[in-house]
Amino acid sequence: MKRLWINSWAISLMSCLLFAGPLCRAYAEDPSLQEQSAQDQSPAASTGRQPMDPDQVVDMLAAKLNLTEEQKAQIKPIIADRQQKLRDLREDTSSRPMQRMRKAKKIVEDSDKKIEPILNEQQKQQYIQIEEQMRQQARARMQNRGAGNMQ
Repeated sequence: MKRLWINSWAISLMSCLLFAGPLCRAYAEDPSLQEQSAQDQSPAASTGRQPMDPDQVVDMLAAKLNLTEEQKAQIKPIIADRQQKLRDLREDTSSRPMQRMRKAKKIVEDSDKKIEPILNEQQKQQYIQIEEQMRQQARARMQNRGAGNMQ
């Protein structure tokens, strides 16, 4: 039973982390983006967490990395493709959870490899820092959840 819980939790965590990548951190740190998002949400969207669309992801990247219009135009189709592949993967029930996690990680890595050449050196370093902060936060959440279930 414990193994089943861990697998379902791991899938949820991976899909959350991989859907928006390091951009969730940017959203969490920037109140202006939160206010704009709250204004844009319809009543139907407020009932549950909606994944960000490619425009929202690119806007967050632009805010954190100071992207040019050309960079934004180049990154948007990469993000859209990544999100579609991740949606397709979530709907694939034929694979085992760990296989799907590995596939999801590969999808994100592949899209990051496409994004990296578009960024200048300073933007690349900022992007790496954002990703590392996201990993640290995910580890902390995982440890906190694990400790809460042991009691």
